[in-house]
Amino acid sequence: MMRKVFITTLLIGLLLVSGSCASFVRFESVDKTLDQTPQMLTGLLTKPSGDGPFPAVVMLHGAGGLKDFYRPWATRLRGWGYVTLHVDSFGPRGVFDVFGGGRDFVPPILRSMDAHGAKLYLARLPFVDPKRIAVLGWSHGGSTVLHAVHQSHWTQIPCDPFRANVAFYPWCDQIIGLNAPLLVLIGEKDDWTPASRCKYYIPQSNSQHEAVLKVYPGAYHSFDHQFPVHRYRGHWVGRNWKAAPAAYEEVKKFLAKHLK
Repeated sequence: MMRKVFITTLLIGLLLVSGSCASFVRFESVDKTLDQTPQMLTGLLTKPSGDGPFPAVVMLHGAGGLKDFYRPWATRLRGWGYVTLHVDSFGPRGVFDVFGGGRDFVPPILRSMDAHGAKLYLARLPFVDPKRIAVLGWSHGGSTVLHAVHQSHWTQIPCDPFRANVAFYPWCDQIIGLNAPLLVLIGEKDDWTPASRCKYYIPQSNSQHEAVLKVYPGAYHSFDHQFPVHRYRGHWVGRNWKAAPAAYEEVKKFLAKHLK
């Protein structure tokens, strides 16, 4: 219960610092609870000025949960003309983070159901173009993106694919049959989710859809965020001042190409 209170308080804080452009929303995941009812989720919704319909981006946080350092990304995407929905996969399930035992309870393949639930929610909003929805995730959320784009995972639960998929520093693995274009961005010196795995697996993703891998020299995990480089849980993390703006432009071009 205390964890749920903490997450709710965090979301309210994020809402306040984001200003009136953000809304706290509730929606259903494709995932089901033990009694077979839809798992309810929460998230932060932002939209550009105007009536739309706008393209949209589902945002997926990393292993530490929904943190304030993702807020600049919502602002950036809104400035580019996108509605954003930042999904909280942990708080509604009573999970604080997945650095410990929680990882077994909210794995990326389960979170991919949250991503598709968010997509279905966005598609029903009058100011969103349901045919132009992408997904963007970081670390654990980036691994979730790889599951969301994995064609074989969606044979039992049919869902329309995202129009574009962007994964920052995911744990790369083999993908059999991309169901949409994929962009992976990772630091060369990432010692948490090694770039070597992405170099091995992503170019071999045989599909009619493009799979683009960008490896940034000298960059560590979380290189696109604002905090400086430091040690965290035994790994180097933090901003790379050359890689970050380059990655922003790469994401901007990729989304514009596939959501035009």
